[in-house]
Amino acid sequence: MLARDKQAPSASNYADLEALTAEILKLAEGGRWEDAAVVAEQLETKLHTAAKPADRSAIEAALRNIQEISERAIPLHQDLANLLKAFGPPLPKD
Repeated sequence: MLARDKQAPSASNYADLEALTAEILKLAEGGRWEDAAVVAEQLETKLHTAAKPADRSAIEAALRNIQEISERAIPLHQDLANLLKAFGPPLPKD
């Protein structure tokens, strides 16, 4: 285990979260969804430190980025649904 790994993560985790979501958003804006997925793999699902008041702006920016990414993904969701409908197995009848 690296010495760095033994240290408690710092509040910079929130700044890292903001930076990663901004990078994903930039890739999404360019339609580079595969690259965005690779970057998304770097997101840590849980932050190890409690947020502090100083982290508020980074958290708010990350949330805005995530919202914008989601909005850009709506057409992608529809495209995937259309592909699955056209080429996927038949849906069960009710």
